Amino acid sequence: MKTNRIITVALFIILIFIGIGYLLASKTERIDNGVCKLETCHGMDFECGAKPATVCTEMYMLGDKCLQHAECQIKEGSCQKVETNEFKECKLCVLNCESTNKNDPIKASACESSCE
Repeated sequence: MKTNRIITVALFIILIFIGIGYLLASKTERIDNGVCKLETCHGMDFECGAKPATVCTEMYMLGDKCLQHAECQIKEGSCQKVETNEFKECKLCVLNCESTNKNDPIKASACESSCE
């Protein structure tokens, strides 16, 4: 009975080390291949990573226009998102349109068209 517990604990520890090794290897791969691009297609909350979106839906969300100003860069060895001043200004404008026109998505969308 005691041997079974020792074996179970040992297997659990081995699985933890395998998981840590996998995470470190994928982070190293991300840095080694130099890919750091936008992984998000829609909205103002974007993500960057080594697997850029290849196919996006035709759906449009408020803030999609701002993604043209979003940037991804490798900093300190990892892929990070960069919110440029243009992105921040566009996002603020869209959020203002959204809050001003909470109950009217058509007006919010029309307002967003003035955001740069």
